[in-house]
Amino acid sequence: MKSRWFIIILYFILNIQNYILFSFGPINVKLFHILTISLLVFLLPLFTYEKELTIPIAFFYIVAISSLYNTILGLLNPLFINYIFAFLVFISSFTLGKYSNFNKLVKALPAISWLIMAIVILNTIYYLELIISYISQPYGHPKIPTIYGGGTNLQGTFLALNGVFLRKHRSFLLYWFLSITISIMYSTRIGIILNLFLLILNNYHDILRLRNILIFTALAVIVIAATVKINPYAINRFYLIGSDTGSVTRLEMWKASSEIIIKKLPIIGYGAGNAITIIDNEKNIRFFEDNIHNYFLQVLVDFGFIGFLFWLIIVKEIFILYFRYKGDNVFANYLVLFIIASFIQFRGAEPLFWFVFGLLLSYKHFYYATKCL
Repeated sequence: MKSRWFIIILYFILNIQNYILFSFGPINVKLFHILTISLLVFLLPLFTYEKELTIPIAFFYIVAISSLYNTILGLLNPLFINYIFAFLVFISSFTLGKYSNFNKLVKALPAISWLIMAIVILNTIYYLELIISYISQPYGHPKIPTIYGGGTNLQGTFLALNGVFLRKHRSFLLYWFLSITISIMYSTRIGIILNLFLLILNNYHDILRLRNILIFTALAVIVIAATVKINPYAINRFYLIGSDTGSVTRLEMWKASSEIIIKKLPIIGYGAGNAITIIDNEKNIRFFEDNIHNYFLQVLVDFGFIGFLFWLIIVKEIFILYFRYKGDNVFANYLVLFIIASFIQFRGAEPLFWFVFGLLLSYKHFYYATKCL
C-alpha cells in the first residue's frame, strides 16, 4: 500500500475520536492508538532525524521532563500519555510524508473530509429530536453523542478545520455552508468564527475580488437569515460573551492562571494537564473543567516558560510557512485555524494537530519547489 493511503486512513481514524476500544481506569485506548503503534513497527526503520524536527522534539522533551518530575511530586495526569501518542503520531506522519506524493495526497483528502461530514450529518439527523428540543430552550450546547472528544463545540471546530482540505475544490462552498449550519445548530461560537476565517484562508489571493466580495456578502446574509430562523440563540451567545456561564468561567480561569504565572514564575511548569488542578488548589475553587480553554496559558502553566518558548517557536514556524506558501498550503492553513481556535479551547496533545504538523514539516523538507498545495 502506498504511503499516502496510510496517511489518509490515519487522518480519518484520528477524526473518529470517541471510538474507544477498551479502558484502563482513566486511560481510554482508541483505534488510532493501535494503528499508530502498528505503523511504527514498519516506520521506525525508515525514520531519519531531520533538522525540522529539532524544535518539536525539544518541546516534547520538556513535556516529558515536566510531567515526570511532577508525577514524582504527586501530580499525575493521564494527559501525559496522550502527549506520548501525539509524539508518535507526529513522527509517523512526518515519516510517511517523506515517501508520499503530495499532489495525489491533497487530491484525496477532500473525500475524507466529506466522509467525516457525512458521518456528522447522519449523527445530527439521528439526534435531531434532541437538537430541536435544545433549540426550543437553548442553553450552552446540545448534549448529544459526537465523534469528537469534547462534545458538539469541538465537533463544530474540527469540521471547520477539515474544510481547508477542500481548497479550490468545486464542492467547497457546499461543505462550508453545511459546516457553518451545523455550528449554528450546535450554538458553537468558535465553530462559526472558524468558518468565517476558513473563507478567508481558502481564498487568500482572491478575497478582494469583486466577485468574491459579492459572494461572501450574499453568504453572510444567508447565514444570518438562517441563524435567525434556525437558532437565534447562536447569535445571542455572542452578545452574552462576558456574562454567560461559559465565558465567565473561562475569564476566571484565565485570570487565575495569569496570577499563578506572575506569582510562581514556573520554569518547567506543573506537568501535562495539571494547570486546572493548580488553579483549583490555588483559588480553592472547583471549575469542573479538564483544561483552562486557552492553550497558550495552558502551556505556560503546564510546561513553564521553557515549554512556552518552544511552543511559540512552533507557532512562529507555522505562520512563516503559511505566508511563505502564500496561503497555498492546506496543512499550514489547517494549523493556522487550529492556533486561532487554541486561544479559547483545546487541552493539549491533540493528535490531529501533530499529525498535520508532521505532514507540513515533511512537505517543507522534501517539496520546497512544489506549488500544488
